[in-house]
This record gives sequence, C-alpha cells and structure tokens, in this order.
Amino acid sequence: MAECSRRTDVLLEGNYAIYPKLTVKYHVLVTNSQIFYVPCMNCQEPSASKKSSEHVLKFLDVIGADCMRGKTAASSVSYLNIYAYQHQKKFASKDTVRKRHCITFVFADFPSYEENHKDASQWQLVMTYLIRRIEVKLEGTSNGSLNLTSLLMSVFTISK
Repeated sequence: MAECSRRTDVLLEGNYAIYPKLTVKYHVLVTNSQIFYVPCMNCQEPSASKKSSEHVLKFLDVIGADCMRGKTAASSVSYLNIYAYQHQKKFASKDTVRKRHCITFVFADFPSYEENHKDASQWQLVMTYLIRRIEVKLEGTSNGSLNLTSLLMSVFTISK
C-alpha cells in the first residue's frame, strides 16, 4: 500500500468482489504503473492486518482487459477480466518464469446491467491505455499524457 499511498497517483478506485469469491470485497486502486487490491473489512478502508493479503499487478505484466456479461440475461452484474503474465521465481533457482494470472472483478454497484457495464467499460478503457504504455493524468495534459476526465467524458457521453 505504500506505493499507492499518495492520493494524487490514484486514477481509479473502488470496492469490488473478485469472481468466484463474491462474499469478500476488495479495495482496488489503479495507478499509471499498477493495479493494487487488498481485502477490505468494512469497505470504507482496506484492511491493514496482513501484508500477505496485498496484491499488485504491474501494467508491464498485464496483456489485456475485457468486459463480460453474466451468464443469464436477467443478471445485472458486469465482469472485468484482467489477463497478466507475472514473473515468479523458480523453485530453488534465481531465474524467473512467467505464470498466467487472470483476475475477474465483479461490478454490481448499480441495479441495472447497463450502468454496471458502463462503469466496468470505463475501467477497461483506462487500463487499455495503461497497458499500451500511454500515461493518463487526472488533471491537465502534459507531454503526451491524457486527461482522465476528458477521456472518459468523450467516450461515454449520454446521447438523448
């Protein structure tokens, strides 16, 4: 959590379950370099009890993100899949190998699928830019970086 402690670095933040364990909510933070998630007890702040429960996915290891709908048409949840190949140390060696890792966040904050999908699509869009090494800033644009607010507003405008 120390790397994400500066609030100016956080682009996206929310509390989501991870499929298939829908009972545990995770506090998820997205910065320009990583996705950080930790279980939260009361969904207001992350639990600081165990260092081992902190999870970090670096965008250097992430290869894609995808939004999906639930299995039934009546389901109102939307899923955001993140695909990564993380470096892991080989047993009894100094070498590392890449292991496939897929994490699925469940977006179920809203009563309708359209609202949940819009929220998940916004996260997917930001992550897609970060996977492609395009820096995203919260305010203003400088040196080839994108403004997060204008990026989301230009893509997700509501047409009447």
